[in-house]
Amino acid sequence: MFIMCTRARPHFLLEFIECWHKTKANYPATILIDDDDPRIDEYKAIKHPKNWIVLYNESAKPVIKVKNWLKDNMHHDFYGCLADDLRPKTVEWDKKLVAVAKNNQIAYPNDTIKSEKLCTHPVIGGDLVRATGWILNTELIHFYADDVWMHIGTQTDRLHYLSDVICQHLHHTVGTREQDQTSTILDENFAADYQIYSKWLSSPETAELIEKIKAI
Repeated sequence: MFIMCTRARPHFLLEFIECWHKTKANYPATILIDDDDPRIDEYKAIKHPKNWIVLYNESAKPVIKVKNWLKDNMHHDFYGCLADDLRPKTVEWDKKLVAVAKNNQIAYPNDTIKSEKLCTHPVIGGDLVRATGWILNTELIHFYADDVWMHIGTQTDRLHYLSDVICQHLHHTVGTREQDQTSTILDENFAADYQIYSKWLSSPETAELIEKIKAI
């Protein structure tokens, strides 16, 4: 199952859906939208792919929204992390990532920014999510979730970079989209998340988690 959180960006979601159809993506996706979103009427007017699930939930940070969703969705074979500013370019990109991730691996595309250096928008095998208990590390506020999976994948030799699978990540820091209010609010958490991530890296619990995953 692919999952995406989106807020105040129905135009971004429309562009993503256009890419979804152009690239012949076919796996199911769940879209999480705040019930107090200022542009909720525009979201509700969007025609989604038939196998998508769109949920309107109480407003919360993406990490919390995904955590709450996961409570009743621990059974999937894989979990793919999407964003409304992602623009897939490669035909059947979803199928290619899922085929490599399987149940216990991590596969990630070329996002055209970090490329191999960071597993942005990974597809994570379901067994790994069940072992950790999360898709986005629930200690974090917003940032460094990709770094967490990069560390886990590297330490357990389960990380796979698909350089020929292009999923462009539009971002204001590289000039491919403008800074908006959604980004401004989330960017406020960067420094705090760095501290949380650094602490997580060096904790005994993380070392134990790595050993647990190696045994899967």
